[in-house]
Amino acid sequence: SEIYCRITGHWIAGEWNLISVTLEWVHVVECHYSYNVAELYKPFVKDWHITKKIQVLVTDNARNLISAVNQTGFALIPCFAHRLQLSILHGFKAANTETLFVKYRKIIGHFKHSPIHTSEL
Repeated sequence: SEIYCRITGHWIAGEWNLISVTLEWVHVVECHYSYNVAELYKPFVKDWHITKKIQVLVTDNARNLISAVNQTGFALIPCFAHRLQLSILHGFKAANTETLFVKYRKIIGHFKHSPIHTSEL
């Protein structure tokens, strides 16, 4: 399998319209060491002439990505959605809810596949 790095841009335009675009799609050959990841950003920023326009870089919580952003000199904001997902998964594990979800899945599956029982609800 091959690895790619996608760089996206997001900004507010006009009447507070959010614009989101893919700016670069890079085939990654080297290992994901922070130095190599940081080196992916540098030519991209230079080629697009956006050094002064970048406010922050947003990444997931991987150590190599956090370190790479720190090496670029740009501000870092960890991805809120990724942190929320990790928190929820951690909460599920801590509460030992896996067996509860298995039971819920069986109950839902029973009603989903039985129109008679669904109508009785």
